[in-house]
Amino acid sequence: MATEKLIFPSEIIEFTTEHHFYRYNSRSNIIYQAVLCITVLAFISLFFIKVDVSVNGQGLLTAINERNMVKAPISGRIKQVYVKLNQEVQANDILFTIETNQLNEQSSFNTQRRIEISQRLSDLRKLTHLRENSTIGNLSLQSALYRQQYNLYIQQYSDAQLHLENAQGIYERNKKLYDKQVISDAEFEKVHFDYQAALNKKRLIHEQQINQWQTDLNSLNAELMDLTSQHERFEQEKDLYTVKAPINGSLQQFNGILPGNFVTVGETVVEISPDSGLIAIIGITPRDIGLLRPDMPVRLQIDAFNYHEWGMVSGSIVDISKDVDIDENRSAIFQVKCQLQQGSLYLPNGYEGRLKKGMSVQARFQIARRSLFQLLYDKVDNWLNPANSRST
Repeated sequence: MATEKLIFPSEIIEFTTEHHFYRYNSRSNIIYQAVLCITVLAFISLFFIKVDVSVNGQGLLTAINERNMVKAPISGRIKQVYVKLNQEVQANDILFTIETNQLNEQSSFNTQRRIEISQRLSDLRKLTHLRENSTIGNLSLQSALYRQQYNLYIQQYSDAQLHLENAQGIYERNKKLYDKQVISDAEFEKVHFDYQAALNKKRLIHEQQINQWQTDLNSLNAELMDLTSQHERFEQEKDLYTVKAPINGSLQQFNGILPGNFVTVGETVVEISPDSGLIAIIGITPRDIGLLRPDMPVRLQIDAFNYHEWGMVSGSIVDISKDVDIDENRSAIFQVKCQLQQGSLYLPNGYEGRLKKGMSVQARFQIARRSLFQLLYDKVDNWLNPANSRST
């Protein structure tokens, strides 16, 4: 009886703590141990799992070189236009021409004048050669002016020669008489004076005319040099009347470029967007600019292409602005230029999507690889550090 009093009835034992632990203890331990192991492994993995830490920014794709402003080199009326808006052009392609009527008239007059002067110079070289050779003869002269002068010179020179020969004959006869003392000294001196006067007159006619021709030769040589210089200037100005593309690119901003329109010197008439490759210009806040450096890699997400399908563009930093700029939202930013490693994106089926100037991009600059524990520590430090709390 005493022993029976110490044993619980079977109906009660089923609801006791001992029965509960006996029934569920093994499974509970397994779950507990599993949860504990997972927690420990997760904590340990915080030290080994690393992720990329990046700085983000927004920007645009643009040409490496800035737009080229084509200005009218000279005032005038447009004669002909050879291009149209958005057309691709190569360097030295003709864009339009300006009327050159006045310049053509000046150039034509200059050419005629140079031909005329060249003919006169050829004649003058022959005429001035008479200084060494005073023999009168027939010269083949091209200009009417110097043919007339030469004929007049021949006539005057021939008259002086006849007068000299006459004076010389009188002088020789009187000298014989003077030597025989037939005539007086006064009579002989008069005859001698007339002879010397005739001789000097002949020499003077020759020297005066030769000197005049030499003066004309020097003057026309100087004028020809001026005309030649003027001709070269006209040829250079003709180039100004033909406006050419200075670089390769596409034409933008046609400002009234139509045949018949008038342009003034220095007026911007065409803008050329250069075909010099693409770069991305990204705006970075002053808080993050210190983390960036040249040659740092960057991943660019093109807004026009879904990056889940098209992927992203790789690149690197080529330049960081030295001073801060103010964007359209009145926010301070630094401009970071990034070079692209590719000019297109592709779908898995091979379809190509070309990058174009003006496309907006999202940039991700990889600045470090850090473990999850480091990131968690930094986050907790930002929460708990009073200095960080005050700064934020």
